[in-house]
Amino acid sequence: MLRRYFGIGAAIIIVGGGLYGLGYRWSPSAAAFARSGGHSREFGVVRHSWGEVVLLQTPKGPRTELVQREGFLWHDTANVVFTPKKSGPIHTIGWLNDEGSQHQITVIAVVVASSAVAYVEAGPDR
Repeated sequence: MLRRYFGIGAAIIIVGGGLYGLGYRWSPSAAAFARSGGHSREFGVVRHSWGEVVLLQTPKGPRTELVQREGFLWHDTANVVFTPKKSGPIHTIGWLNDEGSQHQITVIAVVVASSAVAYVEAGPDR
């Protein structure tokens, strides 16, 4: 009987460790930070029923992470590392475009460096 419990416990530890090593976490933020490493700061989130787009400031620059729910865990399924070009009053600091079987999303993160800018439009030219 003790061997059986030991085997079940070992299997749980092995599967749990494997999932942890692959980046699966209990929360969306933890899953985003799993790939970006330590010393990152979250500065924006776009939430949907199927997942979240998390914007992070890392020591290497801005990073955009797509985190999706898989069962009861969260997993970082895509990321974009973006090197901003600072010219003009509007700076793009992150973006992500993804299409899945149940979702389609485009996120563009910008910083406006001028109070003269009232709004920002994104899309094709007319």
